[in-house]
Amino acid sequence: MKTTTIAALSGLAALLLAGCQSTEQWMASTRPTALDAAEKRGRFELNCPGATGQVLNEQDVQPEFQSVRFQAPDRAVYTIGVSGCGMRATYVVVCPHDGSVDCFAADGQR
Repeated sequence: MKTTTIAALSGLAALLLAGCQSTEQWMASTRPTALDAAEKRGRFELNCPGATGQVLNEQDVQPEFQSVRFQAPDRAVYTIGVSGCGMRATYVVVCPHDGSVDCFAADGQR
């Protein structure tokens, strides 16, 4: 009976993992949303409707603290440069890997 239970659990785990995205796939799927968040903020702050962004760096960041009761989601962190109208700014965009599609552009540098 134990062998059957272990086999069933192994099969269930394999099915669950097959439906998951790899880190690379998740980062690639989040990149356009991150770019959009940085461009929107850059267009506003630079007062330049034609400003465009470029991903300069990206990384998957694991939460620093995890416990049995609390587990923060992984985060995709992008450094995005936005330029237009003779000005440039750099933004750090954070996208939590929690099932949402929300990203936010943190303060940047000009």
